[in-house]
Amino acid sequence: MNKLVRKKNFVEDAIRKLSGYLEKSKRNEAERIKHYEEKLRQLERLREIRAKRLRGDGLSWEDVEEAMKVTCYGSLAYCCGLEKRCPYSFAVMDALGLSPARFAKFKEDAVNEYIATQLRMKEEPVAEAKK
Repeated sequence: MNKLVRKKNFVEDAIRKLSGYLEKSKRNEAERIKHYEEKLRQLERLREIRAKRLRGDGLSWEDVEEAMKVTCYGSLAYCCGLEKRCPYSFAVMDALGLSPARFAKFKEDAVNEYIATQLRMKEEPVAEAKK
């Protein structure tokens, strides 16, 4: 019989591995729960921001920044397209009074303007060098 098989305590090894897995799982689950508790707190604050807007009270820039925290990357600018139907980005748009269709158009126009500006900046030095 092989010495490695005879000397190895498979029961203890299995217990050690499973114990490690369970501890890691508990930590991961605690982190997930903490993340979702924070997300819930942010959404409850988003509810207050939406109510403030609907009452006709003006939204402050602080309100807007706080609303943006609900998104995955902290800003609607980095959100996926509308086809993803992300509940967080739609909730932020709703709270701020933004139409998803108008926001998508604005985002598209902003990107196009940015690209056009960048292309003009690259062309201008070339044009000046030809003079």
